[in-house]
Amino acid sequence: INAEYMGFAHMPPALAPYAPFAAHQHLHHTATHAYTGVVDAHTWKNPLAAKQRIDNNKPPDSRLFISFSRALPIDFLQQLFIAYGPLESIYLMKGKNCGYAKYSTSQGATAAAAALNGMEVHDGIVAKVVPASPQVQGMPKKM
Repeated sequence: INAEYMGFAHMPPALAPYAPFAAHQHLHHTATHAYTGVVDAHTWKNPLAAKQRIDNNKPPDSRLFISFSRALPIDFLQQLFIAYGPLESIYLMKGKNCGYAKYSTSQGATAAAAALNGMEVHDGIVAKVVPASPQVQGMPKKM
């Protein structure tokens, strides 16, 4: 599989070993969802916790707000963020280049934010990675 052809030629050095995997995922993305944890184009959930509900506030400081200058595939983001600690989920807002990454530990979230905030993560795409505000349950939606 030619990773450069698939658009993964400019991966950060830490992700270089995943280039063939990322290209393979791109080619066979619908066939691999059950194995990889990809729920849909906007959501990744750790397969080990697939049937558990994730509490976004526990432990404290384990959730990050993530934003990118252009869209990136969810499987690429999973490989990018899992390098910094035990990743529980990634959620991207539909129609936007932003969302949340949730770790099992605050140390993983802190390491990812320190390493990735302001970094060019792929072919000119810059990441904003900062601690997220705690999620509040029961807040009325804005009309």
